[in-house]
Amino acid sequence: MPKDKALARGILAGASAAASLIRSRHEDGLNAPVTFDVEPAVGVWRPTPDAFLPFAVPWLGFVRPLALESATQFELPEPYPLDSEAYAADFAEVKAYGSLTGSARNDVQTEIARFFSANPVPQYHAAMRDAVTRRGLNIVDSARAFALLGTSTADALITCWRAKFDVPTWRPITAIREADTDGNDATVADPTWTPMVQTPPYSDYASGHACVTGSTSNVFGYLFGEDSLDIDIPALVASTTTRHYDSTDAWDQDAMDARVWLGLHVRASMGFANEVAHKASDWVISTQFRPVG
Repeated sequence: MPKDKALARGILAGASAAASLIRSRHEDGLNAPVTFDVEPAVGVWRPTPDAFLPFAVPWLGFVRPLALESATQFELPEPYPLDSEAYAADFAEVKAYGSLTGSARNDVQTEIARFFSANPVPQYHAAMRDAVTRRGLNIVDSARAFALLGTSTADALITCWRAKFDVPTWRPITAIREADTDGNDATVADPTWTPMVQTPPYSDYASGHACVTGSTSNVFGYLFGEDSLDIDIPALVASTTTRHYDSTDAWDQDAMDARVWLGLHVRASMGFANEVAHKASDWVISTQFRPVG
């Protein structure tokens, strides 16, 4: 580009817009001194093997959302009671399919699980880059697509992290190893049970991965059609390959299945989080970055 007045004015306009956004987020709760200090109890999250790390980024649930009115604008259903049949069914599924050894997973399920064990944020942004490039979106429409994606993802994560903080349920590795304390006759403890991958240091309810996936798939569905996505999500984990999706339902389902098959979440924590993420994303789509004129 020629170093002329147009270039200089463009740089000034961009810098001004960035400075305005940064000012608007001043003291928004990012990295605030929030601590998670809950007494361990039956059904309640506590640091998990093997790292036994403290609850990660507890401040995230208290960050001022970008578009939502609050982190609790959309309420999630309560987790299933420990003594319920629904809890026992979720328990049995993750125990059978999420184990590192002796799992009921088949090869296809293991492949899907590995694929969705990566950090979904860079994975899905790469998919958006590919989608807008292949469709030939201009700079304005591309910028809007990424604004919708980033804002929806951020507010969905804030929503889910607040749920993690307010209702900190134990992870499958704890629930299965200590099932003899849950008061449910249908669950059986296995003190040596280990998930397919290392458990992250925060509570089961509600799944952060499901919040990212639900908000992202909702934006993709809005932009490109829920049943005509035609998107490729790149593989960020060795031994996996790019996955193609034509519908948001198929994408959501694979991601939710995967986290259960990895042994990281019970089914309800995936489903409830995915559902609230769609609601948060719908709010962003309906209120932000609207066409003018």
